[in-house]
Amino acid sequence: MTFWKALGSTGPIKGADEVEDDSLYDFKTTSEFSLHVVSDASGMLKVEKVSSPPFEKTMLKTEDCFILDVGSEIFVWVGKGCTKQEKLSSMFYAQQFLLDSGRPDWIPITRLVQGAETPIFKSQFYNWKEENASDGQDYAAYERGNIAPTKQQKAVDLGTLVSPRGIQKENINIHKEGKVTIWRIENFKHALIPKEQYGVFYSGDSYIVLFEHHRLKPITFYWLGRDSSPDEKGAATLLIKEIVEDSKHIRVAQGKEPRGFLNLFDGKCIFKLGGVSGYKRLLKNGANRTTFLYHVKGTCAEDTRAVEVEPLSRNLNSADCFVLNDSINKILYIWYGKGSETIEQKHAKICAQFIIKVEDLQQAEIKEFHEDQEPHEFWDLLGGKTEYLNFPELQHNVKEPRLYHCSNSSGTFQVEELYNWSQEDLMMDDIFILDIFSCVFVWVGPESNDIEKKMSYETALAFVEKAAELDGRPRDTKVVRVLPGCEPALFTCWFQGWKSGSGDAYERNLALLKEAQANTQAIVDVREALQEIVLPEGTTFPYAVLCRRPLPNQGKGFDMSRLEYYLTDDEFFVVFNMTKGEWEKCREWKKMEIKKKLALF
Repeated sequence: MTFWKALGSTGPIKGADEVEDDSLYDFKTTSEFSLHVVSDASGMLKVEKVSSPPFEKTMLKTEDCFILDVGSEIFVWVGKGCTKQEKLSSMFYAQQFLLDSGRPDWIPITRLVQGAETPIFKSQFYNWKEENASDGQDYAAYERGNIAPTKQQKAVDLGTLVSPRGIQKENINIHKEGKVTIWRIENFKHALIPKEQYGVFYSGDSYIVLFEHHRLKPITFYWLGRDSSPDEKGAATLLIKEIVEDSKHIRVAQGKEPRGFLNLFDGKCIFKLGGVSGYKRLLKNGANRTTFLYHVKGTCAEDTRAVEVEPLSRNLNSADCFVLNDSINKILYIWYGKGSETIEQKHAKICAQFIIKVEDLQQAEIKEFHEDQEPHEFWDLLGGKTEYLNFPELQHNVKEPRLYHCSNSSGTFQVEELYNWSQEDLMMDDIFILDIFSCVFVWVGPESNDIEKKMSYETALAFVEKAAELDGRPRDTKVVRVLPGCEPALFTCWFQGWKSGSGDAYERNLALLKEAQANTQAIVDVREALQEIVLPEGTTFPYAVLCRRPLPNQGKGFDMSRLEYYLTDDEFFVVFNMTKGEWEKCREWKKMEIKKKLALF
């Protein structure tokens, strides 16, 4: 009777044939599920609905991010080839989805990286089939027990990271005998540019580059300048179909040009500041510009390029070559840094000759000299001789720098080497290790978590130990942590065309860091940084402290999954009624149950 009283009355009970079938209810619920794509392929960031159920795995494209809304949970799927803007914006839009729907704010939003999808996510897709991981990571490795499955952490393969790397393979088939045609985007239309200008790209413009070969499917590159407007970038994407109906489309962001793209120009490729219409050689005071400086950098003929920088002596770098164009006197100066490679010196000559051609500098003179042998007029053209990047590390036996991406967004900590990298690769929610042989930098994004920080610091230290065995560098090679916005010159000089001025996306992100980093030293030894997030071994606290929140120092340095181990052996026995050795033999679910009762989680 208590049961019926709680319900209000015994009332008539409907039969099964009088109510809707459970499957119909399920259909009504799942019909509200949706899959959305977050993409900036058009030049502007857009969020568009892709499908309602049923969902198929083929809908997920590696070059974009996707938001899957299944009512009780929202998933953000991050493709391996997505852009930085897509990655950063996808979580914001997922939160907006939740806010607009009026659902409780405790509805979980789960971020997943391609190749590391959870069983719950996979179950939302019809006939999801696993593929063999192409990057050598075992994403199917789980530790089974009476608790929810957790991924098993694998040791970082330091030997592979330190060993000489091979050339990154590209799925771009380019033949020298093919035909190349280039259009520049002007007023939402594609304008054919003269062949004499092929290989010249302006950072304020966007281009369409068509490669045709009688035995291959056409390839259409749409090159997007760093300072090109969103409208121009979007137009470049849309206008491709007007040029050729059936071709392979490849998006190329400035600074991320693949070798196949650069091969089209046979080593004659320069990237200028501004746009064609805005590149009228004007200084800030309105005077005509007459001096232009190009930074030549690369490791081989296929990836060496010339990028225009401000004509100031501070922009010189002993590790590379530079070409200075004095357009008034028709003189081109080639400056060979002490640490520059032979291939860079050769390409600097090609670049100078190409500039003479495209700038129509008939009978121009080329003057070549090595660092410390500069004529006085060279410095005069650069506004006078000032300090520049001429550290010993940049002058002798210069090693090719290598950049590694560290993240645990897939559920386990992974380290991946990046190829053809640029400043745009430095994402605020992850950590990067830059190895320049004489020093190892650990660049820490402010949105990275403590686990990533701890494991990245430990990996960098172990990296140096392993490298000392394999390449002979000193075991006491410096390993330092750097924070965004405070990068030293020895760090930034390896990023061609590094931008630190106001207005770019990187600088805008730094505005968010000022308060958080106010009392944090920007450049410190990694061992000191490690102490900030890991308590010294053997540190103990009484139970009365560990069960309260907040923990001392806001919990920094505490391993929240092992709080019980900060108890002394004697107090551990008093609190748990067992020794630490006996505790180790307990099942994980039992440990969690006890720790919840004791508020140690």
